[in-house]
Order: sequence, then C-alpha cells, then structure tokens
Amino acid sequence: MYTYTVMITNTSNFASDSFNVTLGAYVYVTGLGASEDLSIVVGPLAMGASATFVVTVHIPADALDGDHDTAQIIVTSAGDPNETALTNLTTNVFVPIFNVYLPLIWRAP
Repeated sequence: MYTYTVMITNTSNFASDSFNVTLGAYVYVTGLGASEDLSIVVGPLAMGASATFVVTVHIPADALDGDHDTAQIIVTSAGDPNETALTNLTTNVFVPIFNVYLPLIWRAP
C-alpha cells in the first residue's frame, strides 16, 4: 500500500467553502480518507485556509517491476460547482531483485 497526502487551499472569494473530492480514473484499488471512500468532503475551510486528506493506493501482489497506475483526483467547490481542480497521482512499482547464494557442499568420493 502507498499513501499520498494531498493539500487543498480555499482560494475562493467565499468567507468559507467546502470541497467535494472524488476519484476519477484509476486501476489499482484506491481510496480517499481514513475509510478509503470513493468521495469525501473537505471543509468547511475559511478563505485562504488549507486542509489535507489522504489517498491510499493498494499495489496488487502480482504487479511487476515497472508497472504503474495514475489515480485522478477531482476537487469541486461546494460554493461554486463550476470551480474544479484536477490532479494526478502516479504510483510506480519497483520490485527489488535479490540474489540468493546457497552454500555448496561437496563430498569427496
């Protein structure tokens, strides 16, 4: 599992605003917030204030070295639904390679 922390800042002209956060496109099992939902609400935030939320990405056990997934996060203002922001979080899989050397026991005839 990989965890991202994403920050939202209220740059609107409203004294206070809340933000609807939803998952767009993704392949690996991905969730928002502590309960790993598909959508959450952040706020209300005062003008200029910031808050964070967590995005978790579960890398499948059969993922190969070099595989990747991009999760799209969409943030929409509750005060003005025409105001949205989008960000992409890319998770890259790195599988370390370990060389295992076993002892060789040779028995003379």
